[in-house]
Amino acid sequence: MAEQATYPLCQRFSIGYSVFEDRLLLSASTADAGVLGLLLTRRLVFIVLQQILNRLPDLTQLKQTPAAFWQEVLQINHQQALQQKAAADNEPEADTTTVVTEPDDALFLVTGLTTQLQESQLVLAFNGLPMPEGMQQATGFISIVALKLSVDNLHQLLQMLVGKAKEAEWHLPVELPWLEASWGQELKGQVQH
Repeated sequence: MAEQATYPLCQRFSIGYSVFEDRLLLSASTADAGVLGLLLTRRLVFIVLQQILNRLPDLTQLKQTPAAFWQEVLQINHQQALQQKAAADNEPEADTTTVVTEPDDALFLVTGLTTQLQESQLVLAFNGLPMPEGMQQATGFISIVALKLSVDNLHQLLQMLVGKAKEAEWHLPVELPWLEASWGQELKGQVQH
């Protein structure tokens, strides 16, 4: 991330698909900025997927595993992350006031992504343009929000992004046989991290 850039930190998020915009809508809840809406293009979703997949080996010590077993290890890790999410979804919520729904007035078109490894987590920092002002007049790119995700949260994000991209019929050129084995496990709601 750029040294001078500061990003509001996302506490929980959900992902939907906007047919009108033909974009994925990431609703991110932050402590300071409220709920932000991030419009993700097909190109940006592909970039996010590539960045996560490139960083997973560093986060999971996958490089210590023989390459022939990577797919199996990734599949096991992915299924465990989804099972933990499903178990958490089945637990009764004590506080329903913090559920991410629709974004407040703040809507942004995401145009850039910066990633950074921090301890055992991956930070995804999104840059972009405020909507609709960014489409009507020349404005600079701004720091929108950062997601600081554990390995389990990354697997959940992967499942949500690929699932919504399939719903949108985007046909992303990403081959993930270990991910496709878990399509029976649909993620509900949102991810809290």
